[in-house]
Amino acid sequence: MESSEPFFSIIIPMFNTEKYIEDCISSILNQNFCDYEIIIVDDGSTDGSLKIISQYIKGKANIKLFKQNNAGVSAARNVALEKAVGKYIMFMDSDDYLIGESMKYLKNTLLKNSDVDLLFFNYYDVFPNEVKRHVFRTQFLGTGISKDKAIEGILSDIGGYCWNKVYKRSLLTNERFNKDITFLEDMLFNVLAVNNSNKIMCIGNCLYSYRWRKNSIVHTFDLKNLTFFSALKLVEENIPNKFISLINVKRRMAYIEFASNLIFMDKSKYLNFKKLYKKENRLKEIKKFNLSKTERVSLFIADYSFDASVIVFKLKRKFDKYRYSLKK
Repeated sequence: MESSEPFFSIIIPMFNTEKYIEDCISSILNQNFCDYEIIIVDDGSTDGSLKIISQYIKGKANIKLFKQNNAGVSAARNVALEKAVGKYIMFMDSDDYLIGESMKYLKNTLLKNSDVDLLFFNYYDVFPNEVKRHVFRTQFLGTGISKDKAIEGILSDIGGYCWNKVYKRSLLTNERFNKDITFLEDMLFNVLAVNNSNKIMCIGNCLYSYRWRKNSIVHTFDLKNLTFFSALKLVEENIPNKFISLINVKRRMAYIEFASNLIFMDKSKYLNFKKLYKKENRLKEIKKFNLSKTERVSLFIADYSFDASVIVFKLKRKFDKYRYSLKK
């Protein structure tokens, strides 16, 4: 007797994405593949998202919609994890979209590698006026990459996101997102998933498009954003010591980014981040880290002048926004 269990459970937390949610769902439904269920959890949207999706999914039995008061993306994902019955779990952001026949490709890949617990795949970065293929260094690609290599990838090229990964549902039986952490909760979730995996695979195929309409966690200062540092600490406690330097880099960049928002707004908080940065040991061999040019320059300058580094970072961000506006 054939199992009614879908191959994939696709989990989509939704909050105020009325302009994008149809594109997101259509990128799944338009594929020549139907062995899935879609679980949408509305996290208290205040725009037209809920109305749009309620109409859109009428008559579609494989799409389930749940509602909750605004409790955050972690709580929404946890609700969906409790409801999911698919053999494998995927996550999407409600303003992103899948590429081509990605579902069929992923199923075929997993059928050929049925012992894989956790699969990483590549993606496109979608900016307001250009699309760029994200690059995985070849050292992270393979059918059976080690846990150490997977952790290194999550902290660098692959990223700590949930949406460019596929999880065997049995891997997540006892794992949920930390609801007390509002930023970097996905990186912590993935580090724990790696630690519990027996076999991990990474492919270079771009199967997902990530829209960079989202603000950085530090584009607007909010005390809740400081859970970023709590998450970093928890990640640090769950990775091999040889990767602590990667955590240090992320923490230092966060100090600079947070400070760039506060430099002309809140002198006291700004000086606190400056003080925290100065407590960090100077980075050695900065070239060995997989950083953007902006990050490299900011970190290099900060070792000599934190103030100058923050100003350079802030100006670069303003220039990027201006450059994108000219292309519109």
